[in-house]
Amino acid sequence: QASATAGVEAADQVISMALIRAGAVASSEGTGTSLGKIPKPTGMQLMQTFIAHCIPFIGFGITDNGLMIIFGEAIEQFLGKSMGLSTMGAAATGNLLSDIAGIFLGGQVQTMASKFGAHEPDLTNDQRRLNSYRYTKMVGESVGISIGY
Repeated sequence: QASATAGVEAADQVISMALIRAGAVASSEGTGTSLGKIPKPTGMQLMQTFIAHCIPFIGFGITDNGLMIIFGEAIEQFLGKSMGLSTMGAAATGNLLSDIAGIFLGGQVQTMASKFGAHEPDLTNDQRRLNSYRYTKMVGESVGISIGY
């Protein structure tokens, strides 16, 4: 159990250092708040944020790209030849249909992600406006969709 804790702490430090290097520093600038200094989210809270946004986007990437390929191929085979639709036209239409399916499947993907432990940390609305939170969220989503691709 000690090695698992050490592993989480090491991962926490790596992510924290990457966020600092990327300029994702917590500050109250631009938040529109008059509450003074906002407490920075802890490294563990940022890790939870990363995971909470990464896992659903893995599922979204898998479903979106998988459906796009299936729809695009079916459109090209069945409608492309008869209607003179190009391969790119079929791919674009497949992408449209997979995006629409993603809207309907989004809730299911989020529910499954929650079952895997993808829960947001308890943060205030002001903390969620901080750069450190926003950048961590975007990096988690970007990593997730890249893995799901």
